[in-house]
Amino acid sequence: MEKNLEGIHWPCHNLAFADLSQAIMVRANLERANLEKANLWRANLDYAYAREACFKDANMREASGQSANLERACMEGADLHGAKLLGSFMYGTNLTYANLEWASLRSANLSIANLSHGKLINADLWGANLSQANFEGAVLINTSLENTDLQKCNFAHAQLINVSLRGANLSQTNFFGATLDQIDMEEVINVHQANFSQSNFNIKKFRFMNFANASFQNKDLREADLQGADLSGAHLEGAKLDGANLKDANLMFCNLQGASIQDTLFDYCILTGADISQIQQFQGASFQGANWWAASCLSPEQFKDYLQKNFPSRF
Repeated sequence: MEKNLEGIHWPCHNLAFADLSQAIMVRANLERANLEKANLWRANLDYAYAREACFKDANMREASGQSANLERACMEGADLHGAKLLGSFMYGTNLTYANLEWASLRSANLSIANLSHGKLINADLWGANLSQANFEGAVLINTSLENTDLQKCNFAHAQLINVSLRGANLSQTNFFGATLDQIDMEEVINVHQANFSQSNFNIKKFRFMNFANASFQNKDLREADLQGADLSGAHLEGAKLDGANLKDANLMFCNLQGASIQDTLFDYCILTGADISQIQQFQGASFQGANWWAASCLSPEQFKDYLQKNFPSRF
């Protein structure tokens, strides 16, 4: 049965365990209210003001909170399955262990929100502001993060499977120890200083992306398409680049120490100041038009001889 509570004024009220299922609470004032373990199934909280309210372990399945103000609210463990929070303001909101399966958070502001260990399956966060949000240990499957701001986000040890990052800003994003599989990274705006250390991923298309100062130590990038990518200052120590396409890439001051580059295409790359030392696996690598002689470090002698014989220095 619907409860019409539109515009209700309940700041700081204790509504723990309350049954507000299907309640109409449009434009309600719930600032700092306690709704812990409340039943808000299919409740309508559109345009509600619930700054610093507590929704811990609440049932918010299929609830609507479009354009609601949920700044710094506590939604730890809340069940938001199928909830619609389009355009909501959730700056600093705590969504630890929350269930966001089939939830829609399009264009929501979740800057510095805590979504650690959250469950985001079939969720839609298109265009959301997630800068500095914490997704540590979260599970994201079949989820859209297209056109989102993920700058300085923390995805350490998170699982991202079949996630779309098209048009996202990944500058300084942390993917340390994360699992990334079937990820769509086409047209990503920026991956500057992103950290992929100890991550496990299956991504093969990186054309023209900005990976300046990004970390890919010991990563498997075999047959990856990095044509035209900016990898200046990037860390690729020990990376497996066999069969990869790095044509026209910017590798200035990049660290490729100990990388495996068999059959790798480095044609017309900029290698000024790059470290290409301790390269043992290089058979079939192509450096046509690349300034390999401008590298800061180059070894062993067999690799240097290979370059001089097949791609003579212009000087």
